Amino acid sequence: DFSAGTGFSFDDAWGAYASINLGSNWNALANYEKYNSKSGNQDPEIWVGKLTYGAANFATPKSWDLWVEYLNAEDGAYIGGSTNSWRWGKLDNLESWGAGIDYTFAKNAQFQVMQSFASKVKDGDGSDPEEQTRAQFVFAF
Repeated sequence: DFSAGTGFSFDDAWGAYASINLGSNWNALANYEKYNSKSGNQDPEIWVGKLTYGAANFATPKSWDLWVEYLNAEDGAYIGGSTNSWRWGKLDNLESWGAGIDYTFAKNAQFQVMQSFASKVKDGDGSDPEEQTRAQFVFAF
């Protein structure tokens, strides 16, 4: 038995993940997760898709990539980091797109910029999911 810390408890979780290189510059990623609730009345799912052009590599200065993603999370599906998302805050009951760029400016140092767009609540009258912008320097040691 697991608890998401938000009152949602589930018996088990499972998912599938695929990352496929499409030629030398393209990569397609798909991630699916499902949580089976104890009560059986809520079994939320989350879908994430990402298409990347280029390959920002921490070991290769001046390498870069551009990406676009799609996120579709049912109410209760995001349990605090399950998708390893760059987004902050509550991601339950959300459908959203995102785009970003990663640039390695020195060995083991990257600058990343991300932006969400077309975000909306999937079901009900939840509060407006404000768009998110994030810029960060990442250093790998």
